[in-house]
Amino acid sequence: VYPFAPKQTGNRFTISAPQIRFTNFDIEKAIKNNYFEFNEINITHPNIGIEVNDSVKGDKLEFAKNLNLFPFVEPYVNKIKVNKLQLQNVDLNFNWFEKELIDKQFNLDFNEINIAEDAKSKNILNSKEFEISTTNLKTKSKNGFYEFAADSLIYNSEKHNTIFKNIKIIPLFTPDEFHKKIEFQADYLQSTTDFIELKGVDENKWFKQNILEASALVIGNSELDIFRNKRLPFNTKQRPPWPQDLLKEIKQSFTFDSVILLPSVLKYNELLDISEQPGFIEFNDLTFTTGKVSNIAEVIQQNPNLEIDASAKLYNQGLLNILVNFNLSSPTYKHTLVGNLEPMELKPLNSILEKSTPITIESGRLNRLDFNLTFSENSSNGELFMGYDNFKISILEHNLEGIKRSKFASFWANKMVLNSKSPKGNILLPTTIYYERDEQRSIINYWWKSFFTGSKETIGLKPGKSK
Repeated sequence: VYPFAPKQTGNRFTISAPQIRFTNFDIEKAIKNNYFEFNEINITHPNIGIEVNDSVKGDKLEFAKNLNLFPFVEPYVNKIKVNKLQLQNVDLNFNWFEKELIDKQFNLDFNEINIAEDAKSKNILNSKEFEISTTNLKTKSKNGFYEFAADSLIYNSEKHNTIFKNIKIIPLFTPDEFHKKIEFQADYLQSTTDFIELKGVDENKWFKQNILEASALVIGNSELDIFRNKRLPFNTKQRPPWPQDLLKEIKQSFTFDSVILLPSVLKYNELLDISEQPGFIEFNDLTFTTGKVSNIAEVIQQNPNLEIDASAKLYNQGLLNILVNFNLSSPTYKHTLVGNLEPMELKPLNSILEKSTPITIESGRLNRLDFNLTFSENSSNGELFMGYDNFKISILEHNLEGIKRSKFASFWANKMVLNSKSPKGNILLPTTIYYERDEQRSIINYWWKSFFTGSKETIGLKPGKSK
């Protein structure tokens, strides 16, 4: 199908297809009743071109959905019924006022098309539902360090959902090459995610107001690996943004009633001078659920409190539960962090401790850990309940012969400095926490240092400004 009108004149539509396959055509109904019914129509490798050169007025989505096609086919047939219409490997070229918007290959499926005098249109092409899918999606980050890829993208009109499958963040450089280019300390990322799904998408708001609104954003099982080389200099000029500001910086307007992360794994690795191997901390079965999330000012004013309910197994052992509450309208970035860690052995912490300090935990069991913290732009305060027993460490000495335990230093630390158990009596009293924020550091560092300040005081160490 080709238009007679020349290019750049009006709106043009062209389509070509090398092959169309019809399945289960009822020829008897066609001859007797002029009914054209098919179980399936398969159009292979069609080429569709759309050029919009005239002004477009009105709601084109509603027009397309409610367009009754029967008056167009009535001179030729009494009914057209297709159980399934498949357009496979469609080459779509969409130009809007000479600007190319889409040049992509995809698949298009329509279910239960019914064009007849007594059939009202419920969807495009008088279909019950349609599905658009495409594969092999790839793009690069602005700085050229990463490739973002997805195996496929599927949109379903009946379910009002959009789903990306098998998403990956792929570094384009090795860790050494990456850090040579960055020069300062920076997180080196790689991740895989089974799927990301937008549920309950409001298509009308998308087309009319360019607002992405959905009932839920669901992030499937993921594995995120983060590496930081702390041997590199720290960028003292950096000022990491707050989550509240990051939301506002997203150009695409959006509102999600909730964001859900399915059980995932997060591993953070850091390399310091003390060891040639990075230390790591790992969270297994990491999940979270949020309340309404938006970057639209009016929506934030109506829903200023963003709640995040998260849990994870620390080193696949003790279950950590955290409830974060952000006041998105607070000028001082006020938010709270309440949580607890279930009982676990302390020796797994050596995975990060031995690679960052000359200390190893010989024994110890955490019996109780509860915390309640309030954060603002400049400082945090709160309480920490930390109960444990049989806590013993060894001080490590590094020399040419390797790593050895210092008996004297270990004895002094265990007997004279550290508390081997908490509480010493029958009543577990809280440790008061106060920590002044380092504006050069991220919010995660802010949380961790606030919590660590209370932990050090509980085990007998004097508070200090450790980086």
